[in-house]
Amino acid sequence: MLSIFTKLKRNIKSSRLKNRKSKTKIFSSKHSSSGKVEKGNKSILLKISVIIVLVVGIFVWFGYSIYKFICSNFELAYRDKQMEQIYNWRGEGRLNILLLGLDKRDGEYGFVDAVLLVMLDPVENSIGIFNINTDTTVYISKYNRNVKIKNLYNYGILEADEVPVKLFVDNVENLVSIKINKYVIVDEEGLVSISEALGGIYVHNGSDLEDVDIKTSSGSYKLSSGSYRLKGDDFLHFVRADDDGLDAKFIRQNEGMESLLKRLSGYMIVIKGPMLLDALTSNIKTNLTKNEMIRIVYEISKFKEVRTAYMSENVMEAVKTDNDISYYPIYDYLDQEIQKVFVDNLVGKEQARVEIFNSTSIKGLAAFRARWLRNIGIDVIRVGDCSDEFEKTTIFTREEKKYNNTIEAVKKSFSEETIIKEGELPSWVCTGDVIIVLGSNIVTE
Repeated sequence: MLSIFTKLKRNIKSSRLKNRKSKTKIFSSKHSSSGKVEKGNKSILLKISVIIVLVVGIFVWFGYSIYKFICSNFELAYRDKQMEQIYNWRGEGRLNILLLGLDKRDGEYGFVDAVLLVMLDPVENSIGIFNINTDTTVYISKYNRNVKIKNLYNYGILEADEVPVKLFVDNVENLVSIKINKYVIVDEEGLVSISEALGGIYVHNGSDLEDVDIKTSSGSYKLSSGSYRLKGDDFLHFVRADDDGLDAKFIRQNEGMESLLKRLSGYMIVIKGPMLLDALTSNIKTNLTKNEMIRIVYEISKFKEVRTAYMSENVMEAVKTDNDISYYPIYDYLDQEIQKVFVDNLVGKEQARVEIFNSTSIKGLAAFRARWLRNIGIDVIRVGDCSDEFEKTTIFTREEKKYNNTIEAVKKSFSEETIIKEGELPSWVCTGDVIIVLGSNIVTE
């Protein structure tokens, strides 16, 4: 039996051991928590460092893109020296750009594979795309010749005193009766490079596609129905294929252009900026200025509506000749398609009744100009000639402010200088709200 003193000693030793263990636990827990804090601080610092590096990298990359853009040079079309004299767009109204796709041959020669007219409207935040059939035959009054659009650019090159792109623009304007402000020329290699620089173009193929005339490494070109991101030759083949008919080809080209514009207005232009600039400067010719390019990208980023149309087979009349078939537009049907894209809603809201008269010796000029106005939504109620002589094209109106959009649209559709007379009417009887008299300063081409 243990004595009382022995039990007391054992109790004292036991309490001391417990105290030591508790102190050890407290010390180890303090050490553990401080380690966790230290690790947490290091993790936060690492994240902050990564974020700083990313932000700095983005700014450096963006700055490099801006520097590269400032230093870049864009070529004009062959023999074109008129860039600044044509039109300077500041985003105050519509801009119509002719996109010319060439099947490039040796030197400057190239057959035209695609012609699209792209309209940007910063007021209505809309974009329009109109596809023109390159088999269409146009009459060149200057040379008294009929030429297919696909051969028109080469015809301009063969005429040593001609600016090929100007000849092309003038005749396409007369075909569609829409004023063209700027042009962009790109060949097949350029389209391949641009689509690759953008990281591909998103497209939707509605039905299985096959074109035996387009050769690939695996045989003829085939694409199953579905959604894809295409780049390089794949995107080129997609917009070139026409075995399923011209209308289907035009639809694909319109959708491809819409998707390409969306890519230009998104984050890809920052990420792929330098590569895209290399592709553009090496492969396009344009009379767009750098300021206009910046404005275009900005306006595209805001667009809410896309209008598309094309010269379908139904608007063409085939005329057989000895060696070929010529296709001529049926203008009433063609204009219905054009108006789907180019009608100006602001003009339509004013509901101005317009009369147009010809004071020159050029026959049919008033009717010719009336088509230009109708294709942008102006209601032309009367066309005729007048015996009075006008030195300059003159616009009469009772209330200029009330019909401001209509008058501005008329002025932008005409190439010559116009005079506006408010509260004054011509000497003959008129019932319209806006009366236009074509003067001797008229520009027909």
